[in-house]
Amino acid sequence: MIAILLAAAVVVETQYLTFGVTPAVPSGSALEQTRQAAKRLPNKLASVTAFVAADGDLEAVRQELNAQLAGRGKPVLTVVGVARLPDPGAKVVLEYVNRAEQAANAHGIAFVSGQPASTEKPVDEMAPLVQKSLADLHKAHAAAGVQSADVLRLTCFLSSLGDIDAVRRLVATEFPRAARNYVQLVRSPDRGLVECETVVRLHSAPTEPMKMVQPDGMTQSPNYSQISMLGPGKVVFSGAHYGGGIQDADARAMFSSLEKTLAAEGSGTRNVAMSYLYPTSGAAADLVRRIRFEFYERGRPPASTMLVFEKLPKDAPFAVQVLAVIPGK
Repeated sequence: MIAILLAAAVVVETQYLTFGVTPAVPSGSALEQTRQAAKRLPNKLASVTAFVAADGDLEAVRQELNAQLAGRGKPVLTVVGVARLPDPGAKVVLEYVNRAEQAANAHGIAFVSGQPASTEKPVDEMAPLVQKSLADLHKAHAAAGVQSADVLRLTCFLSSLGDIDAVRRLVATEFPRAARNYVQLVRSPDRGLVECETVVRLHSAPTEPMKMVQPDGMTQSPNYSQISMLGPGKVVFSGAHYGGGIQDADARAMFSSLEKTLAAEGSGTRNVAMSYLYPTSGAAADLVRRIRFEFYERGRPPASTMLVFEKLPKDAPFAVQVLAVIPGK
């Protein structure tokens, strides 16, 4: 058993962050592809999220990344099992956040929540749903005062990869400069679903360190903000916290663990700017929805993406990873 070497949280400055996605490794086991992908990562990492095809050994991938990334800045780590990745033979893709030597985002960054588009029944053609999701992203970007060229990373979560070539062409045309990633969420979807999210570079600093925005003409949800704008300054990335069961107490224990991790860095769950939630069933999603606002600030909900994924390491029923501001920094 490889010891856990990576940090529980990493403090970074928004103006120095860069975002990327590793290219596909076309052959080999999930463990072999993990080693190859890790070699392509930069050396001052802040955060890594591994999306692993569900037939791979997620816990072995997690342990391998703990070893591989210890010399790459000791970033926080999240491992999530998905149904499929788009490239034939690909079993692992890594999304990463790196700390650049020079300021890349002088005015800060913004996180845009995943924009959903769905059908009642499963379908193979995702491009029409992707087009709707991207249209909503454009509305959010306009509200944040940014353009397509300012998108640093875009991730599309899909219920099918049946027309992935058409989806890729569509997204590349809309966001040619962004690091782009696509994953199929579950192997047996009950409906057609797309949800694309972005990270963008701001042109002007927001009027407060963490500004939540609900643009006119977009869904006004009490459960999440459409945009979380962060000015120049220090923030904290957490690694994944995994739930141990499917009871209310298990969800509270997960969020309490997250609270302790953030508090050790001078932040807390009420300062969460972007929340990534990874339930593996509808019941787990309902549980997380019910418990999260015992910890998050209900009057100022974070930007968020929450979808049902295929699996998690050690068959955990749900997990959470966040980015939070450090008050006063």
